[in-house]
Amino acid sequence: MASFLGYRAIHLYDRFGWAFTIVLATIVVGMGGKHFVNTPMAKGDDSRLGVLSFGALIFSWGVTWVPLAADYSLYMPTKTPKWKTFVWTFCGIYIGSTIGFIIGVALATLIANPNPLYNFADVYDDRGIGGLVGAVFAGHGAGVRGFGRFIQVLLSFSIMGANIPNIYSFGLSVQATSGWTQKIPRILVTLFGFGVALTVSCILRNRFVEALENFLNLLSYWATPFAVIILTEHFMFRRSHGYDTSAWDSAPHLPPGIAAFVSWACGVTAAFMGSDQTWLVGPVAKAIGGADVGFELVSFF
Repeated sequence: MASFLGYRAIHLYDRFGWAFTIVLATIVVGMGGKHFVNTPMAKGDDSRLGVLSFGALIFSWGVTWVPLAADYSLYMPTKTPKWKTFVWTFCGIYIGSTIGFIIGVALATLIANPNPLYNFADVYDDRGIGGLVGAVFAGHGAGVRGFGRFIQVLLSFSIMGANIPNIYSFGLSVQATSGWTQKIPRILVTLFGFGVALTVSCILRNRFVEALENFLNLLSYWATPFAVIILTEHFMFRRSHGYDTSAWDSAPHLPPGIAAFVSWACGVTAAFMGSDQTWLVGPVAKAIGGADVGFELVSFF
């Protein structure tokens, strides 16, 4: 609903919704803290490969916000200093994702907990991360387990904070592709995008989390060359003469983008060559033993 109401509704939700999520996450961590395991760091090649792959996962989370940033920074006051825009954007992505990743890693250590009363490893194999969250409440009695189910239901709504901007920006992106798409009411475009997402969710409902993770890991590879191209144009080619803001919607007065498209295609190819994902393992990743270096190859090329 917030995606249909526009930017003000999205900003209102994201402005206060994070505090609600933090409270729920604190409850989960508090209940499961005594079960967390201090797993030893891997050594040798396993350690290096693990760091590269996990680093790629973290980077992919942040870089996918690059295509969306312009949809929301546009509403900043025109006199806002550039450094403030950068700091607020960076901190918003860094702090939020860091807290989420730390909590996720802590919950993942439950798999290594050998306590037979909880069977964390079996629960994870059967029901994934949601099962782990529920399991931390299981050993505290029926009343607490019921409270845990209530917390899990509330946590399921926290994903709205990520989905709302995506659906809203989908409508903007479609209308920005050409003049005729701008004639389509944005609410219809948004409904179409929501319908596609809902259909895919229903089809993959039995393996939704696994399929979504694998798909998003691959999808994030396109954003890295996109970000590199945008930064290169801004700091190298636009530094001296800036932008002609009066021609933003006039195709004849805009560059054709051939160089940008070729560069993007080369970057995506390099990313896939170095990828190490469930659905795709590139030749470079295979050659070095299974480390995900897709993002590093994009920057190199």
